[in-house]
Amino acid sequence: MTQKDKKGISRRDFLRNTGILAGSAVVGSTLLAGCSTPTNTANTPAPSTSEPQWDYEADVVVIGAGGAGLPAAVKAQADGASVIVVEASFDIGGHCAVSGGNLHSGAGTSVQKKHGIDDSPDQYYMDHTTDLTQVSRYNDRDVVRATANSMPEAFEFILANGVLVLDTPPTKGKSYLEGGTSPESVPRDLVTDVETMGWVNYLSNTGPKDGPLRRGIGVVRPLEKTLREKGGQFLMSYHMDKIIREGELTGRAIGVECSYNPTTLPGESTPLKNAYPNGNIETTKANVRIKAKKGIVIATGGHTSNVNFRTMFDPRLTIEYDGVAGDPFSLQDASGEIAAMAIGAALGTLANQSREVGSAITQPAFLACQYGYRNSAAATRPTSVIFPLIRATGIEYRTFEDAILVNALGKRFWNEEDATANSFDYFAAALGSVIIDGSSPTDARRIGGPIWAIFDSEAVARRKLTVEPPYVDIGDGRFFVSDTIEELAGKIVNKYYEDIKMDPKVLADTVARYNGFVDAKKDDDYGKKALEHKIAAGPFYAAWATPCLHDTLTGLRVNGDQQVIDLWGQPIPGLFCGGEASSGLSVHGLGRVITQGYIAGKSAAKG
Repeated sequence: MTQKDKKGISRRDFLRNTGILAGSAVVGSTLLAGCSTPTNTANTPAPSTSEPQWDYEADVVVIGAGGAGLPAAVKAQADGASVIVVEASFDIGGHCAVSGGNLHSGAGTSVQKKHGIDDSPDQYYMDHTTDLTQVSRYNDRDVVRATANSMPEAFEFILANGVLVLDTPPTKGKSYLEGGTSPESVPRDLVTDVETMGWVNYLSNTGPKDGPLRRGIGVVRPLEKTLREKGGQFLMSYHMDKIIREGELTGRAIGVECSYNPTTLPGESTPLKNAYPNGNIETTKANVRIKAKKGIVIATGGHTSNVNFRTMFDPRLTIEYDGVAGDPFSLQDASGEIAAMAIGAALGTLANQSREVGSAITQPAFLACQYGYRNSAAATRPTSVIFPLIRATGIEYRTFEDAILVNALGKRFWNEEDATANSFDYFAAALGSVIIDGSSPTDARRIGGPIWAIFDSEAVARRKLTVEPPYVDIGDGRFFVSDTIEELAGKIVNKYYEDIKMDPKVLADTVARYNGFVDAKKDDDYGKKALEHKIAAGPFYAAWATPCLHDTLTGLRVNGDQQVIDLWGQPIPGLFCGGEASSGLSVHGLGRVITQGYIAGKSAAKG
């Protein structure tokens, strides 16, 4: 292809020549490196002249009723737009509902000023674009600039719409200026107040007086209440499957197609319903179309539950890493990203997802269960309405002075103390320590496979653990017990790689070698320091200890208005995105999620 030919290529020609057609999940702006925006659109399909048949319509359609979607909807409504919120789950909240409620709001908020903290949009911008920490190094500077400028306004907006915060000074972690990795040079972290209003977490049916509580409920419930009281509509238990755009890769995003997605518990026939149905669109129609007269806001929460999608960023994160934080209530299924990419959207700031700092992957604090993320058990107790989907709370096991971690072959592979520290060196070993020799020199393979914590009856007594349901998940193959180490290895089933068996002799040799290190007070293999207890008193236990996935750190490419950008670097009319489904600013906490939702709702309401 000559330079002259290249300059005049149309979008349709490009997709035909690369084997990608409209409607496919087109991946990444890097596909078009060196290609300019098409200047010859003779072959680009004209916008369709036939109007789709719509079931409902509103000025702004928001996909997702969580930490970004609800601020977007409330802001769009406050700016005069009619709003429909589409939520795939049976109740609102998304990942925000199971979060700790850390608002992480800075740039000069009223709370910062009250406590004498000197912060500004410029300071926030400089912190979150610095190259001195990986957390900020790869952020999109235009997105950070817009977020920093709007963060104080967005913070005051949610307070004006019912969100309360604890009357305590904001805090921060160890910053990049102090030898840490946090980008926060001044305190910006504060949490919601759930006590004053007595908000009950519907996932655990617990309130402020019942012990640990996921404070994220203090963000989503007040905003939901405001939206419903002011006439906002909700379409609950509907999954957004497709974004409708005029033409194929040109024209406005004008609506969405959704499918009925009820949550029905095992053995039940009646789907779960949300707590506050006023304002709900009551329908169970299999498929509906909703017209967005001004704009669509994608706030679907990210991609880490989607194995195919997440392995584009890290091929090691295969199917066995199934303990995603927020699941099974709020799946990060990449539906927003995929639907937008199918109409030409690009991804952005991809390096953020693969950085080796932060909480994209974590060591589970609760073992012997699928959902062992450190905050999961506090939000999903046996009292939870969705506990039949969770099956077990897990047993708390945050340090390993009386246990070892082994891979699918029954071998230790790293210092267990690094697992406690959430070391990325540990995760690298955990995600690839199993090498299976093939029958020929050309078919060996490497996997991560499940990780197991091996401990004995004395550890159970010492830690006062209850090693029976509902604390451990026996039925789903997350916990095994036997009188001998050899018998234990024979019982362990690798549910994702059933052809890989644990050799009883290998596990027995591993435990015996470790016990020798305890006697010698020296770990010759991996340098573990806490060698306090042998694993010698039966019965013996194997508990699922596979790393958990947490944050989605990138998504759809957006500009400062949170408008989605296409593969040619152009904004898609009528399409906006915020929260973990968007890219540009990677930082832990709800402040940027709320702010970007606020910006997206404001932009969408303008039409």
